[in-house]
Amino acid sequence: MTNLAAVIRDWSDRPFRYGLTDCCQFAADAVRLRRPGDPMRRFCYSDEDSARALVNQYGSLRDAIASELGKPVDVSETTDGDVLLVDSPVFGQAAAIRYRGRCIVRTATGVTDWPLSRAVCGWRV
Repeated sequence: MTNLAAVIRDWSDRPFRYGLTDCCQFAADAVRLRRPGDPMRRFCYSDEDSARALVNQYGSLRDAIASELGKPVDVSETTDGDVLLVDSPVFGQAAAIRYRGRCIVRTATGVTDWPLSRAVCGWRV
């Protein structure tokens, strides 16, 4: 079985592409380690515009994630492998995963870690 550290390493080498290797796909890979099924099965997009349109159908990225993972919890209730919603002053909100007390985020420039204080809320998986 693949572990969370292996998922993070694997994603570090992937070029960014909406619908394939973006922040939501990255977080979904971590979810798949702990839950059966595909958390992205209802979400189909292939570029920034279609991703934005999809999120707008739900109202926000938070609401889109909640439609699959349920009601969000306070960040303090999350543990390694849980999904986080983070704020970025550069590109707005993004899906991330919690790992070793940090937010692991897939951005257009790669996988990076941010302080947990950047997380707005989370989902227990």
